[in-house]
Amino acid sequence: MNQEALWKRLGEIAFELDEIEKQLGGLYNLKKQKQDEIRKIKDLLVEDARNRKE
Repeated sequence: MNQEALWKRLGEIAFELDEIEKQLGGLYNLKKQKQDEIRKIKDLLVEDARNRKE
């Protein structure tokens, strides 16, 4: 590959990495949302169990 082709490929790779980073960010946010949802459900279950004991 000549230098021009290498620079072009570098730009393509940088763009691909940026796209991957955006996707990972979206997945991280989705994971956090699901973890929050799980935490809320667990809290509700614990509260329900306490109320049944009383």
